[in-house]
Amino acid sequence: MATSPALCSLLLCAVGLGLCSAAAPNTSNITDGAKGLQYNVLHLICDDLRPEIAGGYKQPHVITPNFDRLAATGLVFERASCNVAVCCPSRNSFMTGRRPDHTHVISNGDTCHKSFRDVGPNWTTLPGHFKAAGYTVLGGGKTFHPNSPKDFDNPRSWTQSKHYPYFHFTYGSCSPNKPKEPCDDASGIDTWCPQEKDDEEFYDWTLANHTIAVLEHAQKMGKPFYVAAGFAKPHVPWQVPKRIWDMYEDVDIPLPTHMEVPSNMPDIAYHDQGVWTPDTGVCYKPRTLNKTCVGNQCPMNDSITKLVRRAYYSAVTWVDSQIGRVLDALKDLGLEDNTIVLVHGDHGYHLMEHQMIHKQTAFELTSRVPLIVRAPFKPASVGKTTDAFIELVDLFPTLSELSGVGLPTNETLDGKSHAALFDNPAASGPATSLHWQYARCIKNGAPNEWDHNECGAYKDKKTYMGYTMRNNQWRYTAWVPYNVTTFKGDWDAAPHAQELYNHTGAELFDFNESELDNVANDPTFQSVVQQLHQQLRDFFSTQ
Repeated sequence: MATSPALCSLLLCAVGLGLCSAAAPNTSNITDGAKGLQYNVLHLICDDLRPEIAGGYKQPHVITPNFDRLAATGLVFERASCNVAVCCPSRNSFMTGRRPDHTHVISNGDTCHKSFRDVGPNWTTLPGHFKAAGYTVLGGGKTFHPNSPKDFDNPRSWTQSKHYPYFHFTYGSCSPNKPKEPCDDASGIDTWCPQEKDDEEFYDWTLANHTIAVLEHAQKMGKPFYVAAGFAKPHVPWQVPKRIWDMYEDVDIPLPTHMEVPSNMPDIAYHDQGVWTPDTGVCYKPRTLNKTCVGNQCPMNDSITKLVRRAYYSAVTWVDSQIGRVLDALKDLGLEDNTIVLVHGDHGYHLMEHQMIHKQTAFELTSRVPLIVRAPFKPASVGKTTDAFIELVDLFPTLSELSGVGLPTNETLDGKSHAALFDNPAASGPATSLHWQYARCIKNGAPNEWDHNECGAYKDKKTYMGYTMRNNQWRYTAWVPYNVTTFKGDWDAAPHAQELYNHTGAELFDFNESELDNVANDPTFQSVVQQLHQQLRDFFSTQ
């Protein structure tokens, strides 16, 4: 007869035989209903990763053998979204289980110099919740956003370890690290560089190495663990070993079929950001009034678009290889059967769909994320997919319940637990729609609303929040006047702009079919707009 993990943990591990991967259950600081076996958690986060991977998401042109094997043994969430499509506010949100209006971090600009700690000094974070439950909690890389909160919320959220302190983070760099002339709409890291270097010289290799060492250490601690690793790629700069770049030499990299802005799109919905080439230092802009190069500024073309996509896919393959090393170590340590493993991005990405590159919009392409969770003790979930709606804000309560730690008893989270889906992946789940938001700051007197509309500062600008909901048929966004002092939308004011896109019959895994025509101002759909606007208002105004 097979020995149960609980019995093995209680008997063998307790006497120090080291024959089990799970430690004796810790029952402090958890709800009565959750007392029992507690499972380890390995939390892997990839920066800027959209659901364009082969396994589970039907994108065979991207080389991702390790994401694929995780998908084959885990539960793939086909319709997962972030809550805001840019790094800093997204991480402040999902690491606390609270939406941006509550964290007061709404952009990578001014509010990213602050953090959720400014409004919630006593909030329990996702890793902090496991720490309070008696877990060994160790991490590294970009889990929280750098400096938001300070020192990645050390020591509050992490176990203090002399030999395994929180591991540093860096994006890496290309050389030279700037274009030959200043780019109007591209930063110094918006480029790519395959490099003839050993793997050990790239940041994600060092983070994977650290994470492997941490897993070995956590196993020796003799109690459950939560280990997190925030990988740098596929965030720019797309710096990868040349051997990874060469893997795409014979791959037919597809161009988007719709490289123009959607019909009737309001200007406020657009994000203007380009790239520059590492060999020539020339800047390329997706949207420009110039049809030819002017100085160092050129319009995007098909050949540069293919290079951008190859660079992004190479970065995805590179981070996939490093996640594979961590998964191999987990198996070699005998920890695989008692460890929840989850991989996800912090938001999605444009790769010239809608005539855009990068994130920072309310479009579904920048809000959708891959989310794969392996819980081997939930056999109904192994190798399955679910089309239930889930948001990254739901990770905190879902992991808490799934691991056996239980939900916080003295705090209210915005997210909802989806743990029941692991027993029945075909169920609809607790949500009937997705919700996200994105802020725009329009400079007073600006000639248009699509150029330089990021919220780097609020002075002399009007701020609007693109509150969004997505149900089975529609994606609706209302650009509402926003108060950056109270962090609330003015729902009594008329929307500055509206978007309505019909997803009926669209193929979920074909990014080219997504959101091509805004019908918010079409008289045919005014009843739909009114209905969804009221639902959107009811949701966000009561949060």
